[in-house]
Amino acid sequence: MIVNRLPYLCVLLLMLPVALFGSFPRDALPLAEIKRQTNQHLLAEAATSHWSVRVREAATERLDDKSLLTKIASNRKEDGLVRLAAARKINNQSILADLAKNDERVYYEAMETLTNQTLLGEVARDAMHEGIRREAVKRITDQAALGDIAKNNTNWYVRHDAVERLTNQVVLAQIVKNREETHGIRLVAIKKLNDKTVLKEIAESDEKDMYVHDVAKVKVADYAKLVDIAKNDYNDLRGETAVEMLTDQDALVDIARNGKSYYARLYATRKVVDQAVLTEIAQNDTSKEIRFQAALLLCDETMLTEYAKNAEDKYDRIKAVERLTNQVTLVEIVKNDENPDVRMYAVRRLVDQSVIAEIAKNDKEHFNVRNEAVRNLTDKAVLADVVKSNVDSQIRRMATRQLDDQVMLVDIVKHCEDLSVREAAVSSINSQDALVEIVRTNESDWICYLAMARLNNVEDAINKDGIKNKGEIERVCLDAITRLTDENALMWISSWDFSFPMEIRSAAGRRLDELKKTKTVLDMENAE
Repeated sequence: MIVNRLPYLCVLLLMLPVALFGSFPRDALPLAEIKRQTNQHLLAEAATSHWSVRVREAATERLDDKSLLTKIASNRKEDGLVRLAAARKINNQSILADLAKNDERVYYEAMETLTNQTLLGEVARDAMHEGIRREAVKRITDQAALGDIAKNNTNWYVRHDAVERLTNQVVLAQIVKNREETHGIRLVAIKKLNDKTVLKEIAESDEKDMYVHDVAKVKVADYAKLVDIAKNDYNDLRGETAVEMLTDQDALVDIARNGKSYYARLYATRKVVDQAVLTEIAQNDTSKEIRFQAALLLCDETMLTEYAKNAEDKYDRIKAVERLTNQVTLVEIVKNDENPDVRMYAVRRLVDQSVIAEIAKNDKEHFNVRNEAVRNLTDKAVLADVVKSNVDSQIRRMATRQLDDQVMLVDIVKHCEDLSVREAAVSSINSQDALVEIVRTNESDWICYLAMARLNNVEDAINKDGIKNKGEIERVCLDAITRLTDENALMWISSWDFSFPMEIRSAAGRRLDELKKTKTVLDMENAE
């Protein structure tokens, strides 16, 4: 009997540190067992009746019974995380849509696997969170659905997003002609409208919105008129609209150099392909924004360096950094830029592993910069050195998670003094022999537990030399129960159907009753 229950006894053995030190999470032990469990009966019971949401979620993820999964997913009284796990397993689009609309804990996660266009339309219409409604619009490809949202949704931003994705000229025309619609949405629609008949009708009408009217007039102009508007009109909207319709490089170069409207020049510069012209603009234009745009198109290291170091706006510096390749310049930016975001982008462009390691070790200004450096380390020896020598515990943990060398990880578990780093190392160890060795010899009960939780077969640990014999395991388990104070853990042992030996389950039940009686007496004494 005891031999058949060895996996459960081993897990229970690991509860001794809880009894003595209270160091394990409340649901860690059953959760670890569930993640290894294959018995569908036990998983079904855990998924439907366990007190911990995390355990019910983990059990649901391992269930195969589609009818039970449908029942769990459909149960609106169940926690959203558990319903989401069930809905994903059976790919129930209706339930995913329901979660996306109504459960704020999981609506973004539910959206990740929602593909049904009709249901996405419902989410865009009915979701209680504006961000989810807009996310749904981004995933809709059906033009009829987008048209319905663009015309009828009650949220301005959702309608705006739908119009930006519309290509249906009939619907765009309807939106433009609807004078009760807001200026911003009509303007987006008319910029996408190419129907010359409708555009001419609006251009010749008594349209009250001068912006919509102006765009329509520009879009029906002949090519020569477009060039003239783009070059000589001071109005930014008309100039920008005209430039968007031009393709002739000579005309675009002329507008980029001599256009009256700032936006016409900027948009024309973006469409210029002649490198010599772009160099001229980058060096001589009176607008720093247009010079910067030209420099980005050129990928000229000298100019990019100037902008990366000296541009006032951090986003301009980031754009320049993203195109830099000069490693010396990038190191200077990492060391000297006042903004951590700019420095992080510079770290991503670095190639030399020793330089990245130096930043991970010694950058004192901002944790995120050091963290980014560790993320970009690929040299295992350098990572190991960071783990051993960095003074920042979080950085050492991050470096440990980057390692996959099993020998290095085992060495960290054996010799590192920082418990959190040893935890990270154990979590990355896949070698079953190494995990068994940790269970057998490590002095930390918590590290032993983490290693045990990663074993594919708990009995492997028992069969190794040095592990207590089977009778001793049962004795220690019974002793642990007499010390436990966690009522949830005791309830799980005594009541949850893991088929524990009756002696152990009974002992857990007696201990639970004892704690409840003690609590009742204390409450009565306090009341007096």
